[in-house]
Amino acid sequence: MWNVQPDRDKSSGGFQDRDLGKTQFDRDYGPEYGVDYARFSDPPDFKKDYLLKTHVEEQIALDDRYRNQDITLTIRNGFIILKGKVDPTINRTELADFLRSIPGVVEVINQIADN
Repeated sequence: MWNVQPDRDKSSGGFQDRDLGKTQFDRDYGPEYGVDYARFSDPPDFKKDYLLKTHVEEQIALDDRYRNQDITLTIRNGFIILKGKVDPTINRTELADFLRSIPGVVEVINQIADN
């Protein structure tokens, strides 16, 4: 789910305070990754995001290539920000393509570290 830090973001459910939210977003996901804040600033559908995250995690667990990797998913409104580290034998682009193929995923922003 989308991480809200009460000490930095005065809202309780997302980025209602746009300036504080954008500052935190830029720090965590930032323009250096090519992630556009405006695409994530719509109010989240927490139930839909939770169900999608559960489904994506199940799909990862069923795939032998990705099951034991250090992958962190942040999901909001069908967008996935993918972070972590994977085994050098795994192509990080293939991982993002795998996630894009899952129904309900709008886009994957791949921030997996290069091997």
